[in-house]
Amino acid sequence: MAITVIGLNWLDLACTLWALRGGGVELNPLMRSVVTMVWYKGAVVPLLVLALAWQGTKEARRALGVCAGVYGVICVWHAVGLWMITG
Repeated sequence: MAITVIGLNWLDLACTLWALRGGGVELNPLMRSVVTMVWYKGAVVPLLVLALAWQGTKEARRALGVCAGVYGVICVWHAVGLWMITG
């Protein structure tokens, strides 16, 4: 599940950067700096996900499942948004 969450996180990053190049705006004020966004999503999130996966508890597995679901919804949001600005 950790690999899924990390992959969806990186897909979110790629789609966000694509949207920004197409004239989109980052809605999260903490991620408005592209340098911060790339550093955070490229290194910090994967390390946190791996630390959570390393715990191996039922709660950690549930949290990773929730993260995968949230990132999945975000990626669908990106797909719709990118379709709208490129189509």
